[in-house]
Amino acid sequence: MKIQLSCLLMFICIALSAQTSGGVLFGVNTTDLGTSQIKVPTAQIKDSLKISLVDADYGFHLGGYLRFRRNSFYIQPEVLLNSTKINYKLSSTKSFTTLDTLRSERFFNIDIPLMVGVKFSIIRLSAGPVMHVLLNNSSELKDLEGFESKYKGANYGYQLGLGFDFSKICIDLRHEGNFTKYGEHVTFFGETFKFSNKASRLIATIGYKF
Repeated sequence: MKIQLSCLLMFICIALSAQTSGGVLFGVNTTDLGTSQIKVPTAQIKDSLKISLVDADYGFHLGGYLRFRRNSFYIQPEVLLNSTKINYKLSSTKSFTTLDTLRSERFFNIDIPLMVGVKFSIIRLSAGPVMHVLLNNSSELKDLEGFESKYKGANYGYQLGLGFDFSKICIDLRHEGNFTKYGEHVTFFGETFKFSNKASRLIATIGYKF
């Protein structure tokens, strides 16, 4: 709480005395989930079901930003609509016969990064927290026996970035890490099954300054 209040006070002080600019952002991202696997219960003891993370398709994001700059220091809050698709491999064994199938989930989030950085000539270095708020999701896992999705109101992570400004065009390359394990929303028969890896993303964004 003290850290949050300190960041808020710093943001207000800089915003009141800073040069302000803003614009729109568009970009792509790719998510690294590793190759984790969970084994889930089934109604029959002789049956088994394993769910493996295969990969994540490229995601897209669109939104806007404000930049409050004072000398070489700046704060940049952003609001982005983000779409991500995750692919799974299901290995199910029934009556000693194994069948592999592919399923997917698609997530629509509002991402809210708050980047703090420094600018030297056309180069920017930045870092800051990011909040992910789930808007909607569609899952091909929902027809599995006992499956249920339970989502938190928001998840949190961090971003580290390198940016370039060319007149009204800005380009950002970022690494994102998260503080929660991917798959915490997955439950079977009321039990939560977390994948072991924490999701990370590489994010490429191009923006236009008004």
